[in-house]
Amino acid sequence: MEIETIVETIVEEAIRSYLDGKTSPKTKHVILDEIFPIERRIRSIMGGLETSIGTKIWERLSYIFASKSGFSIHNPKGFYKPKNLPKRISDFLAKVDNERKDNPDQTNFNKILTELREMCLQESSDDIEFVSTSSGDGIDMWFTKDERHYIFDTKTVQINSSNANNFANKVLHWYSYFWLRYPNEDVTVGIVFPYSPYGPTFDSDSWWQNNGGRAKPLQREMDAFVQDEFWDLVTGTKDSWKRIKAGIKRVGSRNLAEKYSELFYGE
Repeated sequence: MEIETIVETIVEEAIRSYLDGKTSPKTKHVILDEIFPIERRIRSIMGGLETSIGTKIWERLSYIFASKSGFSIHNPKGFYKPKNLPKRISDFLAKVDNERKDNPDQTNFNKILTELREMCLQESSDDIEFVSTSSGDGIDMWFTKDERHYIFDTKTVQINSSNANNFANKVLHWYSYFWLRYPNEDVTVGIVFPYSPYGPTFDSDSWWQNNGGRAKPLQREMDAFVQDEFWDLVTGTKDSWKRIKAGIKRVGSRNLAEKYSELFYGE
């Protein structure tokens, strides 16, 4: 798989698509436009570009890489939840959530999954009605390979402790939704943080080191996957992030800043 070329194409398309449709900012900041007019203009445009790229560019790359490395692709909109979660499971998830908030270092994730899967196997029934997930309860990606399902949700790379608790709770709910519908299927569910913004190494280790307690109760490569921990999986390689970065650098060598200089600096 030509990872570098795929990244180069997708990243450049995303940048050009946004900037080609961008015009001069329509609003002004009464103070900053008087004192720092150029800087304020650039910030406005770059802020919009950053939002436009967001997590979507990483999701798009994920789908392309997964399809080229032998994964089957499922529509995430086809991931349903029970209209009414069985009380036994709901009570169990609430209990785990409270325990992890009180003692995030003391929970055994594999033990939790074993208990949850057994409950879902017992509670699974044709009588359960499944409905579409709500906007805040859905997933971003659903792949299958070698008889295992992979379900992921992509998040921005900087988090706080309330985010981590919420993400960890969602992962267990997604496991329960899946196993209630497919009790005999194997699945890995997790939150994806596509890259580490933390120097000097900018690798997955730096992400976990810098987030420390904020990331708890999320557990590394169990319910949270950072940078190469995820990209190596969907690309089927062991040097995926290095090659992704190489593709981004190719776009950097195109000198797009000069091409769009009039947009950034004005006429």
